[in-house]
Amino acid sequence: MSDVEAYVEDELFLVRDSGEMPEVGLHASLYWLERDEDGPQLRLNDEQKGRLVAAATARYEEIILRDILPENRSKRHCRGLQRSFCNWQRFLDFCVRWDVDLTEIRQQIKRALDSRLAVMVVEGEGESECSAVELASFAQEFGAAMPKVLTPPAMREYKA
Repeated sequence: MSDVEAYVEDELFLVRDSGEMPEVGLHASLYWLERDEDGPQLRLNDEQKGRLVAAATARYEEIILRDILPENRSKRHCRGLQRSFCNWQRFLDFCVRWDVDLTEIRQQIKRALDSRLAVMVVEGEGESECSAVELASFAQEFGAAMPKVLTPPAMREYKA
């Protein structure tokens, strides 16, 4: 492995474990690798930069799903649905800036949200983490099946 690849590999781990702000980790790594006077001052190619972007993308996906998946609700690391919504918005902005394809990730999030909504209905979970309007908006974003019992009254379709 070349020195350049060793540096990139080290930064991949840092970006992948960058906490709640993966794009900040990505920019910090790119700055250190390419421009920081104390860094190696490399000239990364598109493939190397792409791997770093992929690491940030994977981290975004992980934190969004972490806060949606029903099995994580009682775990300390789970921040809740509202946090997932915020991270989704940040991720959308990131995807536009870095030209990331959302197709597969969108499907994974939809499946997780469908599962979470089903559990919320069964367990009678209400607006403990976010408002019904926020939840309905997030479900609509993914085409998730929003159960009537969780849909805000103003958004329900009443049939005469």
